Amino acid sequence: MKEDIQITTERIDDFVVLLAMMQQMDLPGILDRHIPRHWLQQGLSWGWTASIWLAHIVSQGDHRKVTVRDWVRQAHSTLEQITGLDIRETDFTDDRLTIVLRHLADEARWHAICPWRWMWCRGNRGMILCMCQRLTACWHAWGGRACSSWETAR
Repeated sequence: MKEDIQITTERIDDFVVLLAMMQQMDLPGILDRHIPRHWLQQGLSWGWTASIWLAHIVSQGDHRKVTVRDWVRQAHSTLEQITGLDIRETDFTDDRLTIVLRHLADEARWHAICPWRWMWCRGNRGMILCMCQRLTACWHAWGGRACSSWETAR
C-alpha cells in the first residue's frame, strides 16, 4: 500500500537562531517567573509569548502587533518544533500581546528581572526597543549568563 506524503513548506529565517539563543538564556523561564499567569489562562505562557514576539520583531524588523499572528501562522510548524510547545491560533492576538506589553511596562517587574535600572521607556515601540536593550545589557553584565533577581551582583 502506497502512503501519501504530505510536505509542508515554511520560510525559515534567522528567528530559529534567535529563539535558540533566547532558550539558552532561559528568557522564557525568567519572564515566566516574574510575570504572573492567571489560573484560567490557556495557551502559551507570557514568557514564551514575549520571546516569540521578540524573535519576530528582530527577525522581521516590524514591532507592530497586527503582523505577529500572520507571521506565526506561516512559521507554525517550525515554531512548534523549535519550542516543543503547542502553539494555538489565539496565542498571538492583539489582546494577548497588549497584556504582555502591560506586564513588561512595569518598572518594578523589570528591576526584578534584571536588577539594574537601565532606562524608562514608554509606548509600544519604545517598550519593545527597551526590552531588547535591557535584555542585551543584562546578558552582558552577567558575563553571558541571563540575570535574575535571585542572583547578586559580583
